Amino acid sequence: MDIKNKVALITGGASGLGFASAQKLIAAGAKIMVMDLNEDNAKKACSELDGETDYAVANVAEFRGTPLLVQIFIIYFGLGQIEYLRTTFLWIILK
Repeated sequence: MDIKNKVALITGGASGLGFASAQKLIAAGAKIMVMDLNEDNAKKACSELDGETDYAVANVAEFRGTPLLVQIFIIYFGLGQIEYLRTTFLWIILK
C-alpha cells in the first residue's frame, strides 16, 4: 500500500505506540496529524518528527470532541484524503 503524501490522524501520537507509529508512517512518506490530551507533549512530538506534521489537542474518549476533530482534519488536509469520497459520484461536487 502506497501511503506517500497520505495523512494519518494518530490519537495518542505524542508518546509511546502512537509516536512510534508516527515515526514509521513519516518514514514511508505520510503526513501526520498528532492528537493528544497534552498540548506541550503534542508540540514536542511534532518538533521531534522529521516530516510534515501538525497537532491537535483532543480527547477522543469524549464523543463531543471527536466530530470537531474530524472537521479540523478535513479543513486542514482536505476531503481528498478520504479515498472513499474520491470514488463516489459526490467527488465531482466536493472537489
